[in-house]
Amino acid sequence: MKINPSIFLLLCTVLTIGLYSTCKLPIIEDCALKAAFSYDFTGDSTVVFQNNSDAASDITYAWNFGDNQFDNTAQPPPHRYAAPGIYFVTLTVMRLDCTELYPDTIEVKDGGPIAQFMPNATTYQVDSTVRFQNKSLNADSFAWDFGDPDRTDDVSGAPTPTWVYSRAGSYQVRLIARKAGFEPDTAFEDVTVKAVVFVGSSFNVGSNPASEEERMVGIDQGATGEYYVAIASSFGCFFGKASKTDGHLLNTPNIKAPDENFVYQNVQVNNFKKVSDGYLLPGRANAGAISTAYAYKINLSFTESSVKRLPIDNTTGVGTDYAYDVAEIAAGKYLFCGDSEDKPLSDSIGGYFIHAKSDLSKGWNKTIFNGEIEAEARAILKYSGGYLVAGRKVKSAGSNREACFFKLGNNFAYNNTTLKFWDAPSLFINDIVQVSADRYALVGNESNIGRVRLVDENGTEIWSKPYPDWKIYQVLVTPDNRIIAAGRISQNGVFKAGWMEINPATGITSTYQAHLPSDLKWAEATCIVPTSDGGFLLGGNGESKISTTIKNFLIKTDPFGKTQ
Repeated sequence: MKINPSIFLLLCTVLTIGLYSTCKLPIIEDCALKAAFSYDFTGDSTVVFQNNSDAASDITYAWNFGDNQFDNTAQPPPHRYAAPGIYFVTLTVMRLDCTELYPDTIEVKDGGPIAQFMPNATTYQVDSTVRFQNKSLNADSFAWDFGDPDRTDDVSGAPTPTWVYSRAGSYQVRLIARKAGFEPDTAFEDVTVKAVVFVGSSFNVGSNPASEEERMVGIDQGATGEYYVAIASSFGCFFGKASKTDGHLLNTPNIKAPDENFVYQNVQVNNFKKVSDGYLLPGRANAGAISTAYAYKINLSFTESSVKRLPIDNTTGVGTDYAYDVAEIAAGKYLFCGDSEDKPLSDSIGGYFIHAKSDLSKGWNKTIFNGEIEAEARAILKYSGGYLVAGRKVKSAGSNREACFFKLGNNFAYNNTTLKFWDAPSLFINDIVQVSADRYALVGNESNIGRVRLVDENGTEIWSKPYPDWKIYQVLVTPDNRIIAAGRISQNGVFKAGWMEINPATGITSTYQAHLPSDLKWAEATCIVPTSDGGFLLGGNGESKISTTIKNFLIKTDPFGKTQ
């Protein structure tokens, strides 16, 4: 701070007389520090200040805008005043003990409206909601025109409206901002809507009576680009090929029904897994009071199929076997997991594992949680240390079944120290997916809530998230480490096929899409696979609008989940 020499001399004289002492006047060097600024209005209440002061690495600045707002940067951002008035602005420039001030007054007038807005994205798909962010200034009423030629009511007076376009195209949206006593101001922005051109939703493959509901259980992309589809009905499984351009069937799928001298009904396919020499579909089928585990196997071109029973034993008594999932041990060797309730053989009650060969003939079986009739192994994944397994079992005597996780070693020995529970009696874990080198996603559903839990190989939780209004059927992890989940989402009481991206570090949903084919009452995406162009292919089914027929469909997306 500079000291006035005249004031210093007066003080020194007083001290000399009163204290019979002497006082020397110090030499004051001129700081030669310049403080100055200019300003311009970019709106009636927004001011851009230009710092015209000296600049150097050892110089600091302090702005006081006169409205209890401050800044200490050399060049402050544009400053908006909340109300009209006269404001006293001061810029202080400092270098060591030197300080210079530059004051000025700013008059902010009560100005007219400034219309400005932006959509919340650059492009949208048909039937998705467009949200408009209103960034207008000094306005007290608004008039929107969404530029939709298909509608006569495409206007709104809301500050932040939404709109849904039903056709692809480019639309010019207009906003008029008004304020009493001033001329209105107008702004325009363009909205681009992309068409959904790949949704094949018109095929069903069986006779499909009301009692026989087809369900797409698996899809994959063939070497020449077409898509293979596996569709389960109540009496077997269809294997066919669909077009890579519109998703419709190219052939009449062949059906493979359970045989082996039994008359089976109510066939259920629980999973679809690609292995080195083809595809496996574990499940079960009923024959009277007997429910036997089954597996379908087809080759990599979907041209041949076979089916084998995978019972825990060969008893013909009352019993129930299920096969839920499968892991490939090595080429041509598989480990199926499920559960068994084959009474009265108490040693075969509980979760079970079956080792099968390339032709699905059984090598051996192993039962764990013996005597726990409600124990089941629902998902299995091979990893470097053996096998990760998720399912359900009773946590303690007298308690309900709860979702659980445990490990099997490479020697198939059960490691009970890794047993973890999810504490959710109604939760079913359907799949285990490797997310990174040491992270695994347990995927399931609890009533109408999708669930994902990220764990390490010992089942220790990293994060756990619910997804209300979702049912998750399958997930995949992209090469760039994104988690994409497919299933159904409930919107305004209607089930739609949906897919969402989940952040692998936090479990938070970053984006999602929903689609209901125009000829269906409801829809759900039951399977998802990556495609050769970096996108995704989703398969699903839904109920026809004109009958109770269940139809199947395919949806093709780009790498970011947008329909093409």
